Amino acid sequence: MRSALAALLCLAASPAAATYPVEIDAKTNGLAIEVKASAGTPLVVTFVSKEKANATCKASIATGLDTPVTKTVTVKGGKSTAVPFNLRSAPNRVRVIVVCTPPAVKSEAKT
Repeated sequence: MRSALAALLCLAASPAAATYPVEIDAKTNGLAIEVKASAGTPLVVTFVSKEKANATCKASIATGLDTPVTKTVTVKGGKSTAVPFNLRSAPNRVRVIVVCTPPAVKSEAKT
């Protein structure tokens, strides 16, 4: 019993258990895509698409003084996609900036 309590106390004191506020600024451009973020190590940004077609989303993570980290992902229609971000330092807060664009419309060539 004591060892289980000691293990819980160690886990609670570890840096991985630390949380911080996460602010999400999502510009989905009319697409039915939900964006969620879970604070932790690593920070995980999850995209949930309710669209039929694929979309391209670009997520930037800003923690303050560190240079923002940007990743681009293709979110498949009707699926969810998780993108992990390893933070360089322990942040006080994190801002997630997301911009999603619909697939390019192919125009028919007229001859």
